[in-house]
Amino acid sequence: MPSRTAVTNTLLALTPQQVNDVCEFERFKKWTPELFAMRFGVNLSTANRRLHRLAAAGAIATRVGRPLPGGGRQRDVYYLTALGARMITRLRDRGSDYVTAPDVSNPIDNVHDLTALEVTLRSECYKGARAFQKRTYRVAGETLTIIPDVEFDAPDLQSRFYIEVEQTSRPEHVAEKYRKYEQLFSADLHPDPWLVVTFPTYDTFRLLIDEHEAAAAQAAAGRQFNFCYLNLHELRAGGVCTFNGMREETHYRNGWMDIVTRIICDA
Repeated sequence: MPSRTAVTNTLLALTPQQVNDVCEFERFKKWTPELFAMRFGVNLSTANRRLHRLAAAGAIATRVGRPLPGGGRQRDVYYLTALGARMITRLRDRGSDYVTAPDVSNPIDNVHDLTALEVTLRSECYKGARAFQKRTYRVAGETLTIIPDVEFDAPDLQSRFYIEVEQTSRPEHVAEKYRKYEQLFSADLHPDPWLVVTFPTYDTFRLLIDEHEAAAAQAAAGRQFNFCYLNLHELRAGGVCTFNGMREETHYRNGWMDIVTRIICDA
């Protein structure tokens, strides 16, 4: 664990912008230059430069993308180090509630976390989003625990969105997830809740969608819930980068309703 002196000296050497940049790693601990550029509205060169400076200070590190069999390589991933985690813990005055450094050894987990981040950025609800946080509710006298990948409210506060990224076939896990969201949505704790299941690639979507439709239909048991899905390719290709507050106008191209119009369970 980095010493208090190391944390203090590193913080003193950072500029105000660099302090703000490292704090972006508090909720989402893995970034690519492309997503960092999207977050701040800067070009890729500027994003790379700012990330390199944080890496030089030791606040973050880089996992270099591995070559792919068909050519090209995986994306480089910048991630929070133990030193950076201690810096954020102090900056946020979190006391014993330490920020921790992530594990980046599994490429599948990295794709999962980066997909969750990209969906959040494109929602334009990034600032108020909660990522990978355990949520506990009392439903029908029982304790219900859910850990959404991302959770945020629409800008008009009329809807709450739960984003779940899926990329592996695990029938029991999938069935349990829809069952929990059915319980949560049935309790009417939040207005107009939506579960948006996101697949990182179209191939993943084609492989897993039948499994998800079956699990969602079983959980809904003939009732209507906002169980929806999208794939990241669709999100990018459609240019959906803003949230349309006028949700009833589903023909409006640049809004979130364009990517959540396929209701899996419609009574």
